Amino acid sequence: MEMRLVALAGLLAIESLAAAPGGTIENRYLQVSVDSGAGQITVLDKAARHEWKQPQHAPTGHGFRDLKQAPDKSSLSFVADLAGGGGKTYPATITLSLAANGPDMIAEFDMADRGVQLEYVASLEPFVLDTPSASLAVADYADGHLYPLNLKPMPKGRFQLDNIDMPWVGVCDVD
Repeated sequence: MEMRLVALAGLLAIESLAAAPGGTIENRYLQVSVDSGAGQITVLDKAARHEWKQPQHAPTGHGFRDLKQAPDKSSLSFVADLAGGGGKTYPATITLSLAANGPDMIAEFDMADRGVQLEYVASLEPFVLDTPSASLAVADYADGHLYPLNLKPMPKGRFQLDNIDMPWVGVCDVD
């Protein structure tokens, strides 16, 4: 009887792992994992052996849904409810892929209804850098800035896209 219980417990554990809501893509430089239940993306920098994580929740407090991996395992896509102004949410399909010859993760956003008027939409949660000397690098106002993330209050809460000179932002440890 005891052997049957152990076997049943092992089978249940394997089933729960198989049903875990997630997927992974990787290249020579990065490994990107999506946990759709937690609404969290994790990026492992293989060279630095550093793992970047988002907080364990999507902007609206819900996980991601409809997680799909490309047959060739080159990309992951999922639907997330992006938070907007006035308490609105906007369902968006987000596709993550990796550059073939470099350490870049590409995030593409699309919506079923491309005619919808967007109001102050927040993107995905930022990756957390656990260091007191973390800074946000952004090319805003035609010259760019390095904003220390430990400033209280933070001088900028949002960046308007008409002031962004390059289509990226970065987080770095300036120590």
